[in-house]
Amino acid sequence: MKSYKVLFGVTIINVGLVAAAWFGIVGAQPSGAQSRDGVLEASGFDLVNDEGTVVAQLYVGDDGTGQIRLRDASGEVRVKIGASPDGAGLILFNGQGEPVPGVWAVTDEQGAKITLVNGETRKVLKP
Repeated sequence: MKSYKVLFGVTIINVGLVAAAWFGIVGAQPSGAQSRDGVLEASGFDLVNDEGTVVAQLYVGDDGTGQIRLRDASGEVRVKIGASPDGAGLILFNGQGEPVPGVWAVTDEQGAKITLVNGETRKVLKP
């Protein structure tokens, strides 16, 4: 008889916690993530499809900058967007996983410039 009371008590606690999480009273967040002023902070975020394949990534690069990778349904990278201390870039990939047209925008000692990249071919544009 006593075990039923314990089971009932634990069930009530679980239902209460689920309800609190559902209504936002308490929040569950991924391990390593922090919440501050309503903003979720983490060093990376993976978006997965129904099969569990990573199809998008938002993460901190080796140099401390923000990076984004978009992948197809099989997990192959199709778009890279990255920032660097000098500027930013966008690289697109074809169906064989080879980089095709890309754009880099940087400011160096010669000023601002945009570089169009297609394989080994580079075309520098100065605005």
